[in-house]
Order: sequence, then structure tokens, then C-alpha cells
Amino acid sequence: MAALFLAKAYCGPINAQCENQRFDKCTDTFAKALGLPAMPTDASVLDAQIKKLIGQGQQGKKQVCNAADGLEQCLGDEYHSCISVDYLKSIGESQKDAQQFVAESKQLEQMCASTSFNAPAKCESDKLVRCATTFSKAIGLSSIPTDPSQLDAQIKKLIKEGQQGKTQLCNADNNLKKCLGDEYNSCISVDYLESLGESEKDAKAYNTEAKQIEKTCASTAFNAPAKCEDQRFDKCTDTFAKALGLPSMPTDASVLDAQIKKLIGQGQQGKKQVCHAVDGLQQCLGDEYHSCISVDYLKSIGESQKDAQQFVAESKQLEQMCASTAFFADAKCDADKLNQCGTTFSKAIGLPSLPDYPSQLDAQVQKLIKEGQQGKTQLCNADHNLEKCLGDEYKSCVSVDYLKSLGISQQDAEAYNAEMKQIEKTCA
Repeated sequence: MAALFLAKAYCGPINAQCENQRFDKCTDTFAKALGLPAMPTDASVLDAQIKKLIGQGQQGKKQVCNAADGLEQCLGDEYHSCISVDYLKSIGESQKDAQQFVAESKQLEQMCASTSFNAPAKCESDKLVRCATTFSKAIGLSSIPTDPSQLDAQIKKLIKEGQQGKTQLCNADNNLKKCLGDEYNSCISVDYLESLGESEKDAKAYNTEAKQIEKTCASTAFNAPAKCEDQRFDKCTDTFAKALGLPSMPTDASVLDAQIKKLIGQGQQGKKQVCHAVDGLQQCLGDEYHSCISVDYLKSIGESQKDAQQFVAESKQLEQMCASTAFFADAKCDADKLNQCGTTFSKAIGLPSLPDYPSQLDAQVQKLIKEGQQGKTQLCNADHNLEKCLGDEYKSCVSVDYLKSLGISQQDAEAYNAEMKQIEKTCA
């Protein structure tokens, strides 16, 4: 990589719209995601590390691309200003080096978007159809769009609706990523979309649209008009801290970070405690979650730019960890207990027994929701009792991996898991 990535080492004037502190923080996070202790002062060290990771095969490639994605999301709207010839020259780099770095950055973006780079990464077409259908319905379309312009029009419509529409879009995008898991980048790549019969033009348009949604939802400017009730935030974060074993929400971010790392280091029980706390925070804040856990809001209540960005980045990392089945690799679930608790839950929502298919569960849940407050209360009481019945095993029992171990197909296991998460959000 060109020396320009090391622009953080300089303190020259800034011509482009790129905040120096943000650039420093994001490039340091990028370096750490690549396995380096900090952003190196020697460009060849960074370049060698990237080449080393790519040479390790699929796992190393994923690490590089996750780091690149993280850099884009961290810089948000400032990404193109920061990774530009003008900005890099303004902090002391030569025209040649600046142009070289920008060109190499674009090349890395293209590589990470390509299935050939991610080979042998795969995308299961049935899974893509199911996840994309859920995404399409979640943003207000009746089915998967047949043309990129349909998707673009619906996204613009949601954004024009204000915060509620923006939240709807970003929740749908987040759930799409969770649904596709490690296959996400492969499934939305130009090469794979072309393999499904899309024209090169449409494949590129869909890929660009997906990338734009990611950037939009990662942008603090996008969430600028959002609201977060101070009292609710204080109450929810204090509850979050207590769930982690702290007496209250600490004023020093490093205290919270140390406690989370301590719990994760304790193994399965500690991981569960962290993830239950994260789930609790999301449910407590509800629709205000993304507004409250944003750089703009945290700065508005007195946090420094650096601490606010660090907290948001760590929150996203925790969400991803807790959504990963690998994070709970050693989790257990008592099959008899699940059968007993699941049967009680099913009867509590009006089913005679455990559902044979996810569609049966979904139909009954939708029926209760349509009944209004009484139906919702019935559903949420049943869900609350299910969580109490399964206790610490709840997350393991409803995980995709565990459901598959019971003989349930991948598709149905993911559908059951998604349904339970949707119930949690509804009740929150």
C-alpha cells in the first residue's frame, strides 16, 4: 500500500472535508483489525501485512475485507474526502504517492466486492432468495424487485419519510446481513449476481445499492435528526451496566470496556452475560437504539468525539459477536427442556402443540398481533415465560446451529431463529 495511508503521522492543513481525529481513530482501528498493534509509520509494514493475510487464503481475505469495510463505515460520509488525493496531499504527501494510494484503495474495494477474490466463498441461491424476500418485505416491497430502479425508488421513499423510514431501512439491512451471515459479500457481489442471469449493468447497480445502504446506515449524518430521550438512555444504560456486573454506568469508557473483556474471558457463562446485557439494552431503547448509540447523540451529552466513536464501534462489534453462532460454539441446550418449554410457549400463543413448520408459528404470531393489544400481550407474556423457562440456555436453544442438530433443515432453522428475534423486537 502507498505511504499515504500513514497520513495520520502528519499535522498539516486539511483542505478536504475530513476530520483529523476521526481519520486517526479509524485508521488505527483498521490497522488493529488487520492484526497490527497500531497504524505503522512505515507503509511497507502495512502493505506486507495485507499481502500476508491474503496469502493465508479465505480466512485472511475475510479479515482484510472486514477491515476495509470497517474503515468505510467508521469514516462514513467522510470516507471519499479522507481517501482522496487532495486530502492526502494536504497532510504532506506527494502527488504521485497520493494518486497511488487512492488507486490502490479502489483496487482493494473492487477485490473485496468480487467473488473471485473471495473464492471459495459461496452463496446459497435458496438462502439468498429467502433472505432477500424478507428484506424486500421489511422495506415495504411485496417481493424481490425485478429491476434495480424499484429498489432505489423504495429506499429513497423511506429516507424521505424521516427517522421512522430510515430506521425501517437500516433494521432491514441489518437483518439481511444476519440472515446471509458469512455469505453476505459473496451473495451481493457483481460476479455472483451475473451468474444468476442479471446483466452486468443491473448486477453492478444492485451491488452499488447495497453498498450505499451500508454507508447510509453507518453515517452519523444520516442519524443526525434522530431523537434519543435522555431519561430513557440513562435508565437503559444503567440497567445495561448492572447486567454486566457494574453498580452503574461508568463515566470512564475504559472501565466498561475492561468489564466486558473480563466477562468474555471467563468463557461461555461470561459471554452469555454480555450478550444478554446487549439484548436488554436493545430492547430497552427500542426504536431509539440507533439514535442513542450514535456519535452525534453521545457528543451531545458531553462525550468526546474519540470516546463517542469508540463506544459506537465497540457496540457494533458486540452486536456482531453476539449474533455469531461461533461466539457461542460451546453453548448447550437440553433437548427435553426445550421440548417442554417450547410446548408451553406454543399453547400459550394458541397452538395445540409445537409447530411443524416456521410458517405455522409466523401465521399465529401475525394473528395475535392483528388482534391488537390483547393479542400482543398474550404473545409477549408467552415469550417472556419461554425465556424464563429456558434460562441461560435460551440463546443456545433458538440458535440456528442447535436447531439444525435436531434435524431441522438450514432454511427452517434460520426461519425459526428469525421469528424468535422478531418476537423479541415486537415485545420490546
